[in-house]
Amino acid sequence: MSNQAVTAALSAEAELQAKCAKFQEKKRSCDNITAETRAKLANLEHAHTLLERRYICDEATMQQVQASRAEIESERAKLAEAERLKTLAQDAVREIDQQILQAEQATAAARREFCAEQRNQAIAKIKTDTTLRKNLIAAMAAHTGAGGTYTFSASVFATQFVAQILPEISEAEVREAVEKFKRDNGL
Repeated sequence: MSNQAVTAALSAEAELQAKCAKFQEKKRSCDNITAETRAKLANLEHAHTLLERRYICDEATMQQVQASRAEIESERAKLAEAERLKTLAQDAVREIDQQILQAEQATAAARREFCAEQRNQAIAKIKTDTTLRKNLIAAMAAHTGAGGTYTFSASVFATQFVAQILPEISEAEVREAVEKFKRDNGL
């Protein structure tokens, strides 16, 4: 088996990450628009209050007051829309975060499945290695011939002599093999 499932899962995860980045950018944009609109609205309301005072003093017309009020209402509508879009963007980010979590879990599951299959294939090769089998039978026969415990179970024998049967493998060799495995399989 190839690692196509892992590659597909990683690709789906990357696609979701890219979508998430776009959604987060939209959210930031909505945050900025909301902040700017709030500031502008505060300024308009302050200016409107001053304009109303000027109207009371006959320094402004009712048309100016009404135009100012209309501008405030327009800005409030913009603020409401910006806040609604901001909420939608936040919801989209939360939703995509859940999808990313599921994709990460799917990637981890595909990786585990692929690695388990690779491990099982390697173990199957070891189990079907005729040279290893002949040598194990010869070692079992020699052990029994010398008065050792009589057993027909390779696993019992291997358990007793595992340190002698298996070759010495250093941590550096394993780390190197892990890195090569990851590199070769796109993990």
